[in-house]
Amino acid sequence: MNFTISIAAAAAVCASSNAAVYTYTNLSAWQQAVDNPMIDLFPAGTSTSFITETFTGLTPGSSSGYSGGTGWNSWAAASSGGTVSSTGTGLYSQPAGTSLLFTFGPPAAGEAGVLGIGGDFRFFNSDGVAQDGRIWVRLANGASIVKTFTAADSFVGFWTNDLAAPIAALRIQPVGAAAGTLFVGVDNLYFGTVPAPGAICLLGAAGLIGASRRRA
Repeated sequence: MNFTISIAAAAAVCASSNAAVYTYTNLSAWQQAVDNPMIDLFPAGTSTSFITETFTGLTPGSSSGYSGGTGWNSWAAASSGGTVSSTGTGLYSQPAGTSLLFTFGPPAAGEAGVLGIGGDFRFFNSDGVAQDGRIWVRLANGASIVKTFTAADSFVGFWTNDLAAPIAALRIQPVGAAAGTLFVGVDNLYFGTVPAPGAICLLGAAGLIGASRRRA
């Protein structure tokens, strides 16, 4: 009896509608978020996988778009109204005033998809002076969050705890009265994920079952 109730409770936790997106402006804090008990993103003991995309494998030049990554961290980049420029260490949108859009493929069977995304984002004018910028993140269920940050910031990262709605897209946008004269880009893109939803549900079930047996 207790066993059946524990499994049902674990399933309810994994299907919870209390989804949230957390924002960070520090790479270390973003990387450690899954293990932070004060946040409780996922069940205790959940393992995390990280991949860093440095864009160093791309030939410098301009293109209508670029793509990379494999499996859960696959990505494609395009400009909102021009081309994407590869420097060999980053991607930038051309001409000034355009946005850089990243889309992430749907997770394959047995994968949770992109649950954490971060980057060393760049917003600057024609003189190379850093400017304010905006990051827009969209989840697979259509929900979105926008983060506007100052020129003093570089890294911005996000985590979603909604296993059924991984991060589907990220847009890097210039903002302000001079937005039409600004350039945007990213030097490093950081991906994070956890085991597929089924595996996390089983982990949660194991904890609930163990607690049930101890109470018995």
